[in-house]
Amino acid sequence: MFSPPLLIYRVSRKVHLYGFTRLAKLLSWWNRYLFATWLPASCETGKGVTIGYWGLGIVIHSRARIGPDCLISQNVTIGRKEGEYDVPTIGARVHIGAGACIIGPISIGDDTTIGANAVVAQSLPPRCVAAGVPARILRMTDAPRSPNINKGEEAPTGTSKLAPHPDQSPSSSTLSTPQQEKTIEDQSIPLRTGTVDT
Repeated sequence: MFSPPLLIYRVSRKVHLYGFTRLAKLLSWWNRYLFATWLPASCETGKGVTIGYWGLGIVIHSRARIGPDCLISQNVTIGRKEGEYDVPTIGARVHIGAGACIIGPISIGDDTTIGANAVVAQSLPPRCVAAGVPARILRMTDAPRSPNINKGEEAPTGTSKLAPHPDQSPSSSTLSTPQQEKTIEDQSIPLRTGTVDT
């Protein structure tokens, strides 16, 4: 999946490793202003990492370490706690939902899924699903992800898949009929008016 912010990061990372730190920082700031993505050249990311919506709102600490084949959704923050030095280490094939916040000297195990808007401040074991504020483990999975699952390949046996609802037949439709639309229009819904403080 082509992603300009990741491309700029990859270039800045190589420039950083060659010792041209000022040029690397300039490329990182370019990413910041063009795509609202803070992905500094000094952070480590593995091969196959993908970011959602061209990295919109993503903030990653300069010392963070992210394993290969991870999926980072929009508005994710990976950084340190106030007053602490160490930052998170993300394992391989970790999926991080939109708006999630991962902070502190913690580690996230391989094949872990973090739900949207979760706040993770403690380490998570491999192959678990965590969500909530603060995040807690909802369940464990029994098989690792495929390294290329971000590219749309079939999920391995043992991982969860979406299935159709048992009460909904393939021929059923969720569209409303004209009679249903007429009933909705006839119902009067009172609206509350007021002012909103800004």
